[in-house]
Amino acid sequence: AQLVIILVGTGDAMAMCGPEIWVDDTWVVDTGTRGGPAWLPEDWRTACRPSLSLYEKSLASLIKKHKRTGARLAVATPPPLGEGTEVHAPRLAGYRSPHRTLHDMARIVRRVATAEGCDVIPLFECAVYSLSKLSRPT
Repeated sequence: AQLVIILVGTGDAMAMCGPEIWVDDTWVVDTGTRGGPAWLPEDWRTACRPSLSLYEKSLASLIKKHKRTGARLAVATPPPLGEGTEVHAPRLAGYRSPHRTLHDMARIVRRVATAEGCDVIPLFECAVYSLSKLSRPT
């Protein structure tokens, strides 16, 4: 049997946590030069704003697509963005805590993967544990 490992969400998390101007500069398709599933269309704010609910819907759809092939599936929780494990967002408009966002996304992965009968690879959880063991300069 074929094994498929799904790891998605890093770009989603970055787009959810960053200010809109950064999302425009980093992820919006420049018509004709880039494109594909990881890029956002110019009307992303109304058509497909990255969110936890869109992530859950897209993940479930991706899992179902691969399940139809008969493959065994494992879904990894997305990795942390950097070494910060702060839960609270910076006090700047347009920002969301990357750690909190990825924590919520990991919970979504576990919920959707379990509902679909898939294995879960706890990448986020293992990385956070390892980060907590790092010695930090004072």
